[in-house]
Amino acid sequence: MKKVGTIHATSKKIKWYNIHIWFLSTFLIALALSYVNVSNWICWKNHRSKIKCSVFCTCMFVGLVFYVKLNIDTHNTHELDSDQTPHFPCKRSPKQAEELRELFHDVHEILNKMNVRHFLIYGSIWGAYRVQAPLPWDYDIDLAIIGDETYSKIPKSEFIKAFREQGISVHDSTTLSSCYYLTRGEFAQVDIDIFYNFHGWMQRAGLVTWFLYYNYQKYHSFPAWMVEHPLPEMKFIDIQMAVPRGGMDILKHLYPNDWNKPFTPAACKVKSKKDKTRASTNSKLLATYR
Repeated sequence: MKKVGTIHATSKKIKWYNIHIWFLSTFLIALALSYVNVSNWICWKNHRSKIKCSVFCTCMFVGLVFYVKLNIDTHNTHELDSDQTPHFPCKRSPKQAEELRELFHDVHEILNKMNVRHFLIYGSIWGAYRVQAPLPWDYDIDLAIIGDETYSKIPKSEFIKAFREQGISVHDSTTLSSCYYLTRGEFAQVDIDIFYNFHGWMQRAGLVTWFLYYNYQKYHSFPAWMVEHPLPEMKFIDIQMAVPRGGMDILKHLYPNDWNKPFTPAACKVKSKKDKTRASTNSKLLATYR
């Protein structure tokens, strides 16, 4: 029965996915045609406006390329592995690890008191399966909640107040991408991502998810059966945390291009023989988070 439901959900996703791909393609074509028509009008109506024409055409082209890049690229797929982000450190100090652990515990307890079902998501799933804790170089812990369940019955002001009473700063990004960013101290951060059931697929809502529809469909959605109650649990730091069903299969949806490839942050990559000694201590750093 689960396979039939999965196939049905997949067909639904493909249907809506194709509709929005068609819409995105139409939008890009219309933008390109506008670019050609307007640029021709500026350039040829008055030859003295060649400088304005060049500036306009350049801005339009850069904007088009940037928009396509935002949709195709993922800011979510092992970004710590990219050479484009070498500023992420290879390890966190014991103090930073303790701050993250304490914040995670408090967030976990607050959600439990409100009876809001939550589970690990994104990079924290990698941590649970690899080291039973956040990866040593990860800067936050990712949790997910179901927007159609208990959370929908709690006023947003009360939901946020419960965290602020514990000294936790809350950045509300639900309107943009259905997410709360919880921080405390100089380092610790826990993200709460809200997923909704759309035609058998769990997806996030918000303005950004529509503007970058392709990106959020490809890297931020998964079948609804994976989070059906009750969820399996795994050790994460020092408590048992719920994780999606299907083992690591959810990573195939969140990280479709490289879900099964081991990776190392750019700051941890071995570039010379001298660096091998420092890299060999990487395994010892994992104990910091246990």
